[in-house]
Amino acid sequence: MMYVSVLGRFGQNPRSIETRSGKPMCVASMAVDLLDKNGESHTQWMNVIGFGKVADLLRGQRKGDLASLSGRCQTNHWTNADGQLQVGLSIIVDSIISSRAVQPSSKGGRSESRSEIDNGILEDNATDGAPF
Repeated sequence: MMYVSVLGRFGQNPRSIETRSGKPMCVASMAVDLLDKNGESHTQWMNVIGFGKVADLLRGQRKGDLASLSGRCQTNHWTNADGQLQVGLSIIVDSIISSRAVQPSSKGGRSESRSEIDNGILEDNATDGAPF
């Protein structure tokens, strides 16, 4: 099993789907920039799949949103209409950090949502007031 973390932008608005057993599922695509051995950037498109509560979080994202995802990576093989073998990557997401989660406040700092604070998602380790 391969576990990965990626940073990218959603290429479409996530779509809600219900599994055969009636559980919530959400799917989307994400563009991730990869550097080759010459330092040139190439875009890798990945399918993003979330179940349960993660599906709810994915559903709140929009095309173009920046997010960091972690989860199990799997390869998918299929034959296209021209008979050529295609290979794609999918991430079964178990963790998402979205640019929508942290919004700038009117005072120039960052503003956390009440649910993030209540759930203990955010930690402030800076003791000197420095932002990093």
